[in-house]
Amino acid sequence: MPRLLRFPLIRLLAGILLVAVPYFVIVTKLLYRFLDLFHNQSVLFIIRPLTYLTIALVVIALYGVYVGWVERRSLTELLPANRGRWIKNGIFYASLFTATVFVPLWINGNLTVVATNGWQYVPQVLALAVMAGAVEEVLFRALLFRLIEEAVGSVWAIFIVSFLFSLSHYANPGTTVWRAGLAGLEAGLTLPVLFILTRNLWLCMTAHVTWDALNFVIGIPEAGGPTQGYFTSLLAGDERLTGSPFGVEFSLLVSGLASLVGFYLLWVAYRQNALVKGKRYRFFPAQPM
Repeated sequence: MPRLLRFPLIRLLAGILLVAVPYFVIVTKLLYRFLDLFHNQSVLFIIRPLTYLTIALVVIALYGVYVGWVERRSLTELLPANRGRWIKNGIFYASLFTATVFVPLWINGNLTVVATNGWQYVPQVLALAVMAGAVEEVLFRALLFRLIEEAVGSVWAIFIVSFLFSLSHYANPGTTVWRAGLAGLEAGLTLPVLFILTRNLWLCMTAHVTWDALNFVIGIPEAGGPTQGYFTSLLAGDERLTGSPFGVEFSLLVSGLASLVGFYLLWVAYRQNALVKGKRYRFFPAQPM
């Protein structure tokens, strides 16, 4: 590797130029213009999922190009070894976490299903969840977190990336500084520590996709925006508990539960000596879990 590219922040800049910038150009400039070409709703039910999945694959491919061209190594973060186990664990634990959040809200009357929209909405919301989870994990975990961690260490990287994740959610409709901070606390601790423990993206991606997918299918607001899934649901009651009308990820309930999980995983990472100090990073292989 050339001397200049040994500096993690130089590689981060290269990654932003090769991965993040093309993604934002594709989404903001091309995606919605492309979808606007179609006016038949039946056609859009087919085109939207294919478009979302294509974007996810393109971002992963761009990251693979960056890893091969700039870092000059294999894409260890997506090795097929133990892939099935990572995916099953991600689906199971994210589903369990989601049930821990939504079942009490439903029993308490804070979550109400008001309509059934039909199965035609399910493929597009599932594909949207795959796109959101895959893209955010590549950008925030594989690129930002990993390279910032290499520069300043695991703990500082968690703080920095959590702050950046909060900023990215601050742009969502109606989001306040408080709500953006809760979103950063929710995903900014748990998912980075999962990456620290595994050094691969399969578990992080699957957990992220599962959480988003279940939110979308239930049909509650997600990240401050409306969602039309198989159901349409409403959240009512104390916003500190429900996050209404911005979605439960902006609630103290979800942030508190996610923080408990995150701090437990951080303790596990500390006990396993998995936390990295600045300038000591190496390309860890994926670990069994």
